[in-house]
Amino acid sequence: MQQRVAVIFYLAFVLLLNSSCTNSSAVRMEPYKNNLGIKPSVVAQIDTAHYTSIKWINPVCNMGSVNEGDSVMMKFWYENTGKHPLFISAVEPACGCTIPVYRETALLPGEKDYLSAFFNTHNQEGHIDKTIVVTTNTAPAVKQVVRFLGKVSPKKTTP
Repeated sequence: MQQRVAVIFYLAFVLLLNSSCTNSSAVRMEPYKNNLGIKPSVVAQIDTAHYTSIKWINPVCNMGSVNEGDSVMMKFWYENTGKHPLFISAVEPACGCTIPVYRETALLPGEKDYLSAFFNTHNQEGHIDKTIVVTTNTAPAVKQVVRFLGKVSPKKTTP
């Protein structure tokens, strides 16, 4: 475990040193790209000196009223409002009924994108208020919480 941590810190140092010596647009697009199989978002998470900031345009989605058995897709829009590339390194929905889909590459300063959440309403009858925790390379907090709400009506049965 200590060797892995040492390798990650060494990699972060080398990447930072390399990025400070060049101004190529490729490095700015993917500053933490490496040949070690470590996701750039993981390296960005370690590089606290280059954290950025995020603005959630719609941190709460209202899916309205849907029928049990329907699948709902929501988009949580966000913007990189900082000076460094933004990475999402993990997305953790509150339950297994939600499947997140998110960008795994850098979002450059000023750019906007969205996180998709697919919600399966099977056995989710009633008022819904679910959260999704998003881990980013942002200050002052790396954990962001978005949520969705609505109402799931009972499945209609035919006589």
